[in-house]
Amino acid sequence: MLNKKISFCFFSLILLLLAGTSIQGQQQEEKNKKKNIHYILTSGFHNKYLGNDGAVFHDKPLLQTDFFIEFPKIFDGCFIDIWISFGLDGTDFSSDFGDEVDVTGGCRKEISFGFKFNGEVSWYDIFPVFSLKNGDVIKLKARISRPLHIRGEGFVLYFSDEIYLISKQTEHLKGGAIIRSGIDWNKKIKNRVYVETGMEIFYDNGAFLFDNGWFSKSQLGFGGIAGPLKFGPKLVTIIPLTEVNDNRKTEIALSFGVSVIF
Repeated sequence: MLNKKISFCFFSLILLLLAGTSIQGQQQEEKNKKKNIHYILTSGFHNKYLGNDGAVFHDKPLLQTDFFIEFPKIFDGCFIDIWISFGLDGTDFSSDFGDEVDVTGGCRKEISFGFKFNGEVSWYDIFPVFSLKNGDVIKLKARISRPLHIRGEGFVLYFSDEIYLISKQTEHLKGGAIIRSGIDWNKKIKNRVYVETGMEIFYDNGAFLFDNGWFSKSQLGFGGIAGPLKFGPKLVTIIPLTEVNDNRKTEIALSFGVSVIF
Protein backbone atom coordinates (compact mmCIF):
# COMPACT_ATOMS: atom_id res chain seq x y z
CA MET A 1 0.00 0.00 0.00
CA LEU A 2 2.91 2.36 0.70
CA ASN A 3 4.19 1.87 -2.85
CA LYS A 4 0.74 2.74 -4.17
CA LYS A 5 0.71 5.95 -2.16
CA ILE A 6 4.17 6.94 -3.36
CA SER A 7 3.09 6.25 -6.94
CA PHE A 8 0.00 8.40 -6.40
CA CYS A 9 2.20 11.28 -5.17
CA PHE A 10 4.49 11.21 -8.20
CA PHE A 11 1.51 10.81 -10.54
CA SER A 12 -0.11 13.94 -9.09
CA LEU A 13 3.03 16.01 -9.55
CA ILE A 14 3.59 14.69 -13.08
CA LEU A 15 0.03 15.73 -13.98
CA LEU A 16 0.77 19.24 -12.77
CA LEU A 17 3.94 19.48 -14.86
CA LEU A 18 2.29 18.07 -17.97
CA ALA A 19 -0.64 20.43 -17.57
CA GLY A 20 1.73 23.38 -17.33
CA THR A 21 3.62 22.33 -20.45
CA SER A 22 0.47 21.93 -22.54
CA ILE A 23 -0.95 25.22 -21.36
CA GLN A 24 1.98 27.29 -22.55
CA GLY A 25 1.18 26.25 -26.11
CA GLN A 26 -2.42 27.30 -25.68
CA GLN A 27 -1.90 30.66 -23.97
CA GLN A 28 -2.16 32.79 -27.11
CA GLU A 29 -5.45 31.14 -28.05
CA GLU A 30 -6.82 31.69 -24.56
CA LYS A 31 -5.99 35.39 -24.72
CA ASN A 32 -8.29 35.75 -27.70
CA LYS A 33 -11.38 34.51 -25.96
CA LYS A 34 -13.11 35.06 -22.70
CA LYS A 35 -12.94 32.11 -20.38
CA ASN A 36 -16.13 30.93 -18.74
CA ILE A 37 -14.35 28.54 -16.38
CA HIS A 38 -11.05 28.75 -14.51
CA TYR A 39 -9.26 25.76 -12.99
CA ILE A 40 -6.52 25.63 -10.37
CA LEU A 41 -4.86 22.33 -9.45
CA THR A 42 -2.60 22.30 -6.40
CA SER A 43 -0.71 19.44 -4.80
CA GLY A 44 1.77 19.56 -1.94
CA PHE A 45 3.66 17.55 0.63
CA HIS A 46 3.04 18.51 4.28
CA ASN A 47 4.96 17.47 7.38
CA LYS A 48 1.70 17.32 9.40
CA TYR A 49 -2.02 18.04 9.13
CA LEU A 50 -2.45 21.26 11.08
CA GLY A 51 -6.11 22.26 11.15
CA ASN A 52 -7.29 25.85 10.87
CA ASP A 53 -8.32 25.67 14.54
CA GLY A 54 -4.75 24.92 15.68
CA ALA A 55 -5.29 21.19 16.27
CA VAL A 56 -2.94 18.58 14.79
CA PHE A 57 -5.13 15.91 13.19
CA HIS A 58 -2.20 13.88 11.83
CA ASP A 59 1.42 14.26 12.93
CA LYS A 60 3.03 12.40 10.03
CA PRO A 61 3.73 13.45 6.40
CA LEU A 62 0.81 13.80 3.99
CA LEU A 63 -0.01 14.64 0.40
CA GLN A 64 -2.83 17.17 0.13
CA THR A 65 -4.34 17.95 -3.27
CA ASP A 66 -6.89 20.62 -4.19
CA PHE A 67 -8.91 21.05 -7.40
CA PHE A 68 -10.59 24.46 -7.67
CA ILE A 69 -13.13 25.26 -10.41
CA GLU A 70 -14.40 28.84 -10.80
CA PHE A 71 -17.24 30.22 -12.91
CA PRO A 72 -16.27 33.94 -13.08
CA LYS A 73 -19.37 35.12 -14.96
CA ILE A 74 -21.79 33.98 -12.25
CA PHE A 75 -22.11 36.89 -9.78
CA ASP A 76 -18.46 37.93 -9.31
CA GLY A 77 -17.37 34.32 -9.28
CA CYS A 78 -18.90 31.06 -8.08
CA PHE A 79 -16.77 28.03 -7.43
CA ILE A 80 -16.54 24.34 -6.56
CA ASP A 81 -13.55 23.00 -4.66
CA ILE A 82 -12.49 19.40 -3.97
CA TRP A 83 -9.72 18.85 -1.41
CA ILE A 84 -8.15 15.47 -0.60
CA SER A 85 -5.76 14.64 2.23
CA PHE A 86 -3.75 11.44 1.90
CA GLY A 87 -1.56 10.13 4.74
CA LEU A 88 1.85 8.81 3.70
CA ASP A 89 2.46 6.54 6.69
CA GLY A 90 1.93 3.30 4.77
CA THR A 91 -1.62 2.66 5.95
CA ASP A 92 -4.74 2.23 3.83
CA PHE A 93 -6.83 5.23 2.78
CA SER A 94 -9.42 5.99 5.47
CA SER A 95 -7.23 4.56 8.22
CA ASP A 96 -6.89 7.70 10.38
CA PHE A 97 -7.59 11.44 10.50
CA GLY A 98 -4.84 12.10 7.96
CA ASP A 99 -7.26 10.85 5.30
CA GLU A 100 -10.08 13.22 4.36
CA VAL A 101 -12.17 14.45 1.42
CA ASP A 102 -13.73 17.93 1.50
CA VAL A 103 -16.17 19.39 -1.03
CA THR A 104 -16.96 23.12 -1.01
CA GLY A 105 -19.24 25.33 -3.09
CA GLY A 106 -19.71 29.07 -2.89
CA CYS A 107 -20.05 32.48 -4.54
CA ARG A 108 -18.54 35.91 -4.10
CA LYS A 109 -20.07 39.30 -4.81
CA GLU A 110 -18.80 42.86 -4.61
CA ILE A 111 -21.27 44.85 -2.52
CA SER A 112 -20.47 48.55 -1.92
CA PHE A 113 -17.58 50.84 -0.93
CA GLY A 114 -15.13 48.26 -2.25
CA PHE A 115 -16.26 45.51 0.12
CA LYS A 116 -16.66 41.96 -1.12
CA PHE A 117 -18.87 39.22 0.32
CA ASN A 118 -18.08 35.53 0.06
CA GLY A 119 -20.46 32.75 1.13
CA GLU A 120 -19.72 29.05 1.01
CA VAL A 121 -20.85 25.64 2.24
CA SER A 122 -18.47 22.73 2.84
CA TRP A 123 -18.88 19.04 3.58
CA TYR A 124 -15.88 17.54 5.42
CA ASP A 125 -15.83 13.78 4.90
CA ILE A 126 -13.58 12.89 7.83
CA PHE A 127 -12.32 9.54 9.11
CA PRO A 128 -13.75 7.05 8.44
CA VAL A 129 -13.99 8.43 4.89
CA PHE A 130 -17.14 7.59 2.89
CA SER A 131 -18.93 6.59 6.09
CA LEU A 132 -21.26 8.40 8.47
CA LYS A 133 -20.37 6.11 11.37
CA ASN A 134 -18.89 8.90 13.50
CA GLY A 135 -20.50 11.81 11.67
CA ASP A 136 -19.12 14.27 9.16
CA VAL A 137 -18.69 18.03 9.43
CA ILE A 138 -20.71 20.69 7.59
CA LYS A 139 -19.23 24.20 7.53
CA LEU A 140 -21.13 27.40 6.71
CA LYS A 141 -18.84 30.35 6.08
CA ALA A 142 -19.49 34.04 5.49
CA ARG A 143 -16.61 36.42 4.80
CA ILE A 144 -16.40 40.16 4.18
CA SER A 145 -13.16 41.55 2.74
CA ARG A 146 -11.81 44.91 1.62
CA PRO A 147 -8.80 45.34 -0.70
CA LEU A 148 -6.48 48.22 0.22
CA HIS A 149 -3.58 49.82 -1.67
CA ILE A 150 -0.85 51.41 0.43
CA ARG A 151 2.22 52.87 -1.27
CA GLY A 152 1.65 50.69 -4.30
CA GLU A 153 1.23 47.49 -2.31
CA GLY A 154 -2.02 45.52 -2.26
CA PHE A 155 -3.47 44.26 1.01
CA VAL A 156 -6.75 42.52 1.85
CA LEU A 157 -8.48 43.01 5.21
CA TYR A 158 -11.12 40.44 6.09
CA PHE A 159 -13.56 39.20 8.73
CA SER A 160 -15.20 35.78 8.59
CA ASP A 161 -17.61 33.69 10.61
CA GLU A 162 -17.52 29.89 10.34
CA ILE A 163 -20.33 27.75 11.75
CA TYR A 164 -19.68 24.02 12.13
CA LEU A 165 -22.51 21.49 12.19
CA ILE A 166 -22.28 17.74 12.66
CA SER A 167 -24.15 15.43 10.29
CA LYS A 168 -24.62 12.86 13.04
CA GLN A 169 -24.38 13.70 16.71
CA THR A 170 -21.87 11.44 18.47
CA GLU A 171 -19.66 11.62 21.53
CA HIS A 172 -16.67 12.22 19.25
CA LEU A 173 -17.81 15.49 17.65
CA LYS A 174 -19.60 18.68 18.57
CA GLY A 175 -20.50 21.71 16.50
CA GLY A 176 -19.39 25.24 17.16
CA ALA A 177 -18.17 28.46 15.59
CA ILE A 178 -14.90 30.21 14.78
CA ILE A 179 -14.61 33.91 13.95
CA ARG A 180 -11.53 35.34 12.21
CA SER A 181 -10.09 38.73 11.37
CA GLY A 182 -6.86 39.30 9.51
CA ILE A 183 -4.84 40.76 6.68
CA ASP A 184 -3.24 39.19 3.59
CA TRP A 185 -0.46 40.50 1.35
CA ASN A 186 0.61 38.94 -1.95
CA LYS A 187 3.25 40.14 -4.40
CA LYS A 188 4.77 39.00 -7.69
CA ILE A 189 8.27 40.12 -8.63
CA LYS A 190 8.72 40.37 -12.41
CA ASN A 191 6.42 37.34 -12.81
CA ARG A 192 9.31 35.14 -11.69
CA VAL A 193 8.99 35.09 -7.92
CA TYR A 194 5.99 35.32 -5.61
CA VAL A 195 5.55 36.09 -1.93
CA GLU A 196 2.31 35.37 -0.05
CA THR A 197 1.87 36.21 3.60
CA GLY A 198 -0.94 36.77 6.07
CA MET A 199 -1.77 37.18 9.75
CA GLU A 200 -5.04 36.70 11.61
CA ILE A 201 -6.58 36.44 15.06
CA PHE A 202 -9.36 33.91 15.59
CA TYR A 203 -11.69 32.86 18.39
CA ASP A 204 -12.85 29.25 18.78
CA ASN A 205 -15.97 28.89 20.94
CA GLY A 206 -15.32 25.18 21.58
CA ALA A 207 -15.96 23.48 18.25
CA PHE A 208 -15.08 19.77 17.95
CA LEU A 209 -15.02 19.34 21.76
CA PHE A 210 -11.97 21.62 22.11
CA ASP A 211 -11.69 24.40 24.68
CA ASN A 212 -12.75 27.91 23.79
CA GLY A 213 -9.94 30.40 23.29
CA TRP A 214 -8.14 32.99 21.21
CA PHE A 215 -5.37 32.11 18.74
CA SER A 216 -3.07 33.81 16.26
CA LYS A 217 -2.21 32.40 12.85
CA SER A 218 0.50 33.54 10.47
CA GLN A 219 1.65 32.13 7.16
CA LEU A 220 4.44 32.78 4.69
CA GLY A 221 4.78 31.26 1.25
CA PHE A 222 7.29 32.06 -1.48
CA GLY A 223 8.72 30.49 -4.58
CA GLY A 224 9.06 30.58 -8.32
CA ILE A 225 6.71 31.18 -11.24
CA ALA A 226 7.13 29.49 -14.62
CA GLY A 227 4.25 30.31 -16.94
CA PRO A 228 1.09 28.90 -15.34
CA LEU A 229 3.10 27.00 -12.70
CA LYS A 230 3.83 28.14 -9.16
CA PHE A 231 6.04 26.15 -6.82
CA GLY A 232 7.59 26.73 -3.44
CA PRO A 233 7.51 26.15 0.33
CA LYS A 234 5.00 27.46 2.85
CA LEU A 235 5.23 27.96 6.60
CA VAL A 236 2.15 28.16 8.87
CA THR A 237 2.31 29.00 12.59
CA ILE A 238 -0.62 28.89 15.04
CA ILE A 239 -0.18 30.12 18.62
CA PRO A 240 -2.74 29.97 21.49
CA LEU A 241 -3.22 33.43 23.00
CA THR A 242 -5.26 32.15 25.95
CA GLU A 243 -4.75 29.07 28.07
CA VAL A 244 -6.33 25.88 26.70
CA ASN A 245 -6.18 22.37 28.15
CA ASP A 246 -6.94 20.35 25.03
CA ASN A 247 -3.38 19.60 23.82
CA ARG A 248 -3.37 22.53 21.41
CA LYS A 249 -0.09 24.44 21.63
CA THR A 250 2.21 26.47 19.41
CA GLU A 251 2.46 24.58 16.12
CA ILE A 252 4.57 25.10 13.01
CA ALA A 253 3.66 23.29 9.79
CA LEU A 254 5.83 23.11 6.68
CA SER A 255 4.82 22.20 3.14
CA PHE A 256 6.08 22.31 -0.44
CA GLY A 257 3.52 22.61 -3.21
CA VAL A 258 3.04 22.99 -6.93
CA SER A 259 0.00 24.65 -8.51
CA VAL A 260 -1.11 25.26 -12.08
CA ILE A 261 -3.83 27.53 -13.48
CA PHE A 262 -5.62 26.51 -16.67
